[in-house]
Amino acid sequence: MITRKSSSYLADFFRTIVLSIHSGEFYQDIYYKARSFRFSYLVLLVAICNIVTLFCSYYMLGALFANIDKQIPEMKLSNGSLSITGQTEPIYIKYNDRIVSIIDTKSSVEKHIDSRVPIIITNSEILMFDGENSYYSALSFSSYSAKDVIINKNFLETVKNYFIWITFLVFYPLVLLIWILLLSLSSSAFSLFGILYGKITKASLNFKRVFHVAIVATFPVLILDTALSLYFFLSNDFFFDVLYKTNSSLKQNAIFLIAIGYFFSALKTICTKINGISSSK
Repeated sequence: MITRKSSSYLADFFRTIVLSIHSGEFYQDIYYKARSFRFSYLVLLVAICNIVTLFCSYYMLGALFANIDKQIPEMKLSNGSLSITGQTEPIYIKYNDRIVSIIDTKSSVEKHIDSRVPIIITNSEILMFDGENSYYSALSFSSYSAKDVIINKNFLETVKNYFIWITFLVFYPLVLLIWILLLSLSSSAFSLFGILYGKITKASLNFKRVFHVAIVATFPVLILDTALSLYFFLSNDFFFDVLYKTNSSLKQNAIFLIAIGYFFSALKTICTKINGISSSK
């Protein structure tokens, strides 16, 4: 049951998000404490954004498995070596008419190095393309001494289900904590630069208030980051975007520049107001 207090909290939370996107005066209100700021707003927003991303990941994985599970042959892992019987190798796994993986347990990996396929599976390891020019070993079978582990559709379905539970119970809280720590550290760094900017412009700034402004300036960035993630999830080439890292660096740079723009635009307005008040005295 939603109480009047929680309803007021949520209304103020969503109002903070909306105003942080388009209102320059709102940032002044945050600095001068005309509007209340709660650190829990950041925690709640990060939690919501990550839940959206996780659900999209779940549906993306479901679509991926539904697309490729019939293409994956039955394999046997025994004494650290993977093998396939009854099928001609190499086997090409396709997603949206593009090759996402090559399975070849009989040939050397050098045969496929120039293919730039996202995933190469050999008899001894799983290789991932680094998004540039080379491959790295994502998983080595040599550490698995179990005998006759059959890898088939049912096995992969079990792995997917376990992955989902591990993601929500372990990965999600960890990602949430890391996001909050990173945003707090970046906001602290922004605040230090803000204080330095204030000294240059001869405006006396309060670090704690500047920190609050820096935190709120991350709200539009979090919304944009989630929106871009949704766009890439809905894209038919999402799987390739992740593996080839074609959009990640562009997105990160854009997000960083927008965050700086929001913060220093607000800071400039605040410093101008402080200097105006000081000169009028």
